[in-house]
Amino acid sequence: MQADTYIPILVAALDNLTAYTREELVGMLIVEQLLKLESGRRAILVATNDSLKQFLRKIGFKSRPATDTSCDTSWVKADIMELDLRTRPFGDWVLHTMPEEQHKKDSLSVNHVRRILQSIQSPSELDRYCSLFTDCHDGRALQQKVMQSLQNPDGLSSEHQDVLLNSFVHYPNKTVKAVAACNMSRATFYRHQKKAIQKLTDMLTL
Repeated sequence: MQADTYIPILVAALDNLTAYTREELVGMLIVEQLLKLESGRRAILVATNDSLKQFLRKIGFKSRPATDTSCDTSWVKADIMELDLRTRPFGDWVLHTMPEEQHKKDSLSVNHVRRILQSIQSPSELDRYCSLFTDCHDGRALQQKVMQSLQNPDGLSSEHQDVLLNSFVHYPNKTVKAVAACNMSRATFYRHQKKAIQKLTDMLTL
C-alpha cells in the first residue's frame, strides 16, 4: 500500500557560493522537492524557526501547535506544518507557488542585479535568476542579455560601463585591480558602481 503522507527532512550545506544566501538555499531545496509531490499526497514537518514557518505558510502550508513538546526550545514552541494535497489539486498549488509571468520582471531588484553580475561568468549559476525575466529561458540567454546591456552606449555612461565591466567581467573579485583599471579612488569607484548597478537594473526592467 502506497503512503499518502511524507515527512520532509531538511538538509543544509555550507558553501562559498556568494550568489546564494542561506535562506535562498533552503527555499530552493524545499520547493524543488515538494514539486515531486502530486494530488492525493501531503507533507508534514515540525518547525521552530520563525523564518522557516513564515516561508512554509507562504507556499501553502497550514500550521498548528505541536502536541508533543519534545521539539520545543527554551524560547519558542514547535509547530506542525502541513501541506495537504489530498483534497486540493496539485496543479492549483503549483500555480499558487510559482510567480505569474506578468509579474516576473516587476520583482527584479538592485540586489538581484548585483548577484547576477557576480555570477556573470557562470551561465549555470545564472539559471536561477531566469524566472525574473520573460525573455531568458536559461542562464546563457541571461548572460547574453546582461552583457549586451553592459556594452550599450545608449544606456550606460562610459564611466558606468568601465566600472561594471572591470568589477564583474575583467577583474571579478579583484577590487584593487578593478579600481586601478578605472583610474579612480576606491570611494569614487564604489560610488559609481552603486549608481551603475541601479541604472542597469532600470534598463533590465524596461
